Amino acid sequence: MGLIGQSLINNNIARIIEGDNSADIISSAELHSDIKALCQIADIVKRPRGNKGTNKNTYYTDLICAFDIETSKILHNGELHSIMYLWQFAITDTAHNRSVCYIGRTWKTFQIITDTISEVLQDGVYVVVYVHNLSYEMQFLSGLYEFDNDDVFCTNPHKILKAVSGNVEYRCSMLHSNMSLLKWTNNLDVKHKKLDGDEFNYNITRYPWTPLKDSELQYGINDVLG
Repeated sequence: MGLIGQSLINNNIARIIEGDNSADIISSAELHSDIKALCQIADIVKRPRGNKGTNKNTYYTDLICAFDIETSKILHNGELHSIMYLWQFAITDTAHNRSVCYIGRTWKTFQIITDTISEVLQDGVYVVVYVHNLSYEMQFLSGLYEFDNDDVFCTNPHKILKAVSGNVEYRCSMLHSNMSLLKWTNNLDVKHKKLDGDEFNYNITRYPWTPLKDSELQYGINDVLG
């Protein structure tokens, strides 16, 4: 992925197909087309009966998705701020046993995914997206999307279990598993285990235009494919 790491800056998007050992830079139109096709071929299943107090007819696709971001801290006007410089979104089409990971550098490119999902799916049909520590990502997502009180379910004011925006339902895999991502992927003995954070070096300040090494990209990819 050496060439990908050098090319994946600003609004560029990369696609990694698991098993094919292929990675390429794709356009916004290609990302839209990919997500649209996956949503159109996905099977739809009815939500299992849960809370007896709700009559909501909810359906889900059989797509398995995971989302994560990498951030850097910067000092601006004497205050410390976090910025997102890399996002990764993995989709597993369970019917065809095929996983694809998309990675990008800006929120503009990430929103192509969520906008396309809501464009294709009917009301009441959702794609479940797992996020390990959703409470952290929500600090960024809440600035991109509007969330009503009914859209967010918390176990306490600082622990978000679930959040819904459009046809996307984010779920916190950390609260569901009660484990760190490192421990969870090791316990499940998955192929893409979480990589060593010490080698990644969080102390380096990275921006959306900072070229990334293969090891830095792989760190993010494993976080969602795992």
